[in-house]
Amino acid sequence: MKQFFLHSPGMILVVFMIGCSSQKLPDGMPKLYPLTLTITQEGKPLPEASVSMYSADGSSSWAPGGMTKADGMLVVFTHGKYAGVPAGKYKVTVDCLVSDVPRPKEATMEEIVEHGKKYPAYRIVPLQYTDRKTTPLEIDVVKGTSRLSIDIPETVKIKLDSPPP
Repeated sequence: MKQFFLHSPGMILVVFMIGCSSQKLPDGMPKLYPLTLTITQEGKPLPEASVSMYSADGSSSWAPGGMTKADGMLVVFTHGKYAGVPAGKYKVTVDCLVSDVPRPKEATMEEIVEHGKKYPAYRIVPLQYTDRKTTPLEIDVVKGTSRLSIDIPETVKIKLDSPPP
């Protein structure tokens, strides 16, 4: 019974949250509010998408973002290690690269490079959503905000000239 308890998903989440919540925030970092984003494309979850948030007025240098899971959801972290986001208006960028043949999940760097040479990568999010100057995506994070959704209304298939590492 002990072994099951220690390896249950709920217990892992509790241990993770305790570890994250006890981390001291850097001096000057504003209060962070928990945020879960769901990213969809044409109404369907967008897995393995890179999401970045930028202060809409350019006044903040804090860097919230993350990577979506298979269900299109991500828990947003600031600077990659502080759970949550400072309150404010944000422009959101989303980018997602895919290949016709997915690379193995447990691959060495050499295998990843070889896979990229053999199977080209494609960007499936229109370019306007990948740049903070052109993205139309905006959200407003307020006290108590916990779940927001964003939909990319179209899909493209833009072949990359050189595969990502």
